[in-house]
Amino acid sequence: MDVLNEQLNLDVSPLSPRCVHCGAETSYDLVHQNYHCLFCGGVTGVRHPAARAEAWQERRQAALREEIWDAAPALYRCPGCGATLLSARADAGACPFCATALIRGALSRDLDVAPLALPFSLSPEQARAALKAWAGKNLLQKEARRITAALDKLEACYLPCRLVQGPVRFEVTRDDCTRSYRCRSYAQGVLVNDSAQVDSLLLSAAEPFDWGPARPFTPEMLSGARLKLHDLPETLLARRIDEELALHHLGSVERGLHSSSLHLRPDASDALCVPVLAPVYLLTTEGTRVMVNGQTGRVAVSRDKPSRSRERLLEPLILSLLAAIFWMYASGGNLELFILGTAACVVLIFALLSGPQGERLHRRLFRLRDPLAERYESRFFVADGDRTVEPPAAPAPVFYEVRGGEEIPVEMRYYTAPRILLGAAGAVVFIALPFLLACLFT
Repeated sequence: MDVLNEQLNLDVSPLSPRCVHCGAETSYDLVHQNYHCLFCGGVTGVRHPAARAEAWQERRQAALREEIWDAAPALYRCPGCGATLLSARADAGACPFCATALIRGALSRDLDVAPLALPFSLSPEQARAALKAWAGKNLLQKEARRITAALDKLEACYLPCRLVQGPVRFEVTRDDCTRSYRCRSYAQGVLVNDSAQVDSLLLSAAEPFDWGPARPFTPEMLSGARLKLHDLPETLLARRIDEELALHHLGSVERGLHSSSLHLRPDASDALCVPVLAPVYLLTTEGTRVMVNGQTGRVAVSRDKPSRSRERLLEPLILSLLAAIFWMYASGGNLELFILGTAACVVLIFALLSGPQGERLHRRLFRLRDPLAERYESRFFVADGDRTVEPPAAPAPVFYEVRGGEEIPVEMRYYTAPRILLGAAGAVVFIALPFLLACLFT
């Protein structure tokens, strides 16, 4: 008997997978690919939580449209960035995303509003205090001076997002290898920006959110806060979901494969993908964008001007230094041989390893609790003093291969003793190759 489908409660969040037999919370089993109930021992199919969430969302959105129409909030459109917002305020004010004056629009019955929201835990006064504290710790930054002068413009806003939660499959490839790998993992509340005007990097810096207190959205929650309507095309949203899932699991997959330069292609067809509203405080002033987490008070400030990263040059520089040390001893005091041998090795190393990505653009993001945060391409890092901290790691993935039509879990091992010895021997031969050729011809 399916207890959950018989008693689908619209007042209860659908984010927690529950047992179909007794209704208790379940935990996901990566190896067996099902939800196991710790209370009655029953097994719930992998697709059941997602199907239940879809049914909950459809029924709740139908009721929510009628509630919004009856409450008749004001609808505003921004002529600058194209954002559409709902608000209980009578005055239009300025757009929190581009600071352009808003224009009143006509309310419609078919508004697509996320049915699940996370309430604000911080009052506007507390959010301004958090932002003022950040500005006090970053007095030398021009962004801090701009923010201090515009603190009164900080505004509460619900942002439309998609929350992805559930089992995910990946096909993994590497830059220097044609072979692909398959693995499984579990996405635990991966938040995806569902708005064209919101800076995804800034939202990542303001995370995390605790979605345990999430509850069905009601028009009463618009009191004191605006609501941003989602406007991202479905194709672009699907691409963002894949990018965020790949980013969230990249670190754990790299540790499992003992390799970098990986490309992950996710398949989240069995996971929940629920439209949600994230509570934040927004401020845009003189090109500087600010976001304060409305639940935790974490501050994220974006610097529009990008800077350059040359981290990919580190490896060829180290190898060039080792080659110079080798030729210092191999030349036996012959300066000409030392210069020619070192130059040949340096040219060869940089030609093979530096590639076209020796220099990359990245943006700087400032946060309150973490002094500096940066996101290189699609990876997000937080610098905390002298150490670099990544976001909370995803569960360790389970790698598998298909044998006879059946998926068999396998253990990935790369750094075995023979491979290490072979790599060391290859490095020695590579560095000494010009010297060996010179000896052969002379």
